[in-house]
Amino acid sequence: MRAVSELTDAGSAEAIGAAWLERALEPASSFGRRARDGCRPFLPGQERDASTAIERVLAAAARCDGVQAQGLRASLRAIPDPSATLARLATGEVLDDVEIYELARYLDALRAFGERAAEHLPAELLPESFAELHAALAGGRRGGGFYLDDGYAQGLGAARAAAEAADSAYACER
Repeated sequence: MRAVSELTDAGSAEAIGAAWLERALEPASSFGRRARDGCRPFLPGQERDASTAIERVLAAAARCDGVQAQGLRASLRAIPDPSATLARLATGEVLDDVEIYELARYLDALRAFGERAAEHLPAELLPESFAELHAALAGGRRGGGFYLDDGYAQGLGAARAAAEAADSAYACER
C-alpha cells in the first residue's frame, strides 16, 4: 500500500473510507502492480471512458462475493512471476531445464487461476490459455520434477551427444 492515498490526504482517506478502498484494490501480484503502474488517471473529456471502466469493475464485482474475491486474490498471489526468465528468452538466451520448469509452473498456475475465475469474471478478464505451450511442456514432467530427455524433441539426443563430444574435445585440448 502506498504511504499516502492517491484519492486524498491520508487522514481524510481514512475518515471517508478511501484508505480501505485502496487497500482492497491493491494489486495481489507483481503483474497487477505493473498494470496499475501503467494506468493513468482519466482526464477531463474522458468521462465516458471512466464510466465504462467503472461499469466493467462493478459488473465483475457483482459476479462474486467477498470470500470468492479473496480466493481469486489468493490464486493471483500464487502465480509465479516468469518475467526474468522471459526477459532472458527474449534476448535469445537458451533456457535450462529448471527455467523451463519454472515456465511450466507459471502456466499451471495461470491455468488453475483461469479455471477458478471462469465462473466469477467476465471472459475479457480471464488469462489466455497457452494450451499449446502447456501441452508441449507437459512432455518434460517427471514425477514432481522436470527434465527434457532425448525423446522430448526430434534431434535433441543428437544435439546433446554433439555438445558432449565438443565439451570432451575442448577438455582434451585444454
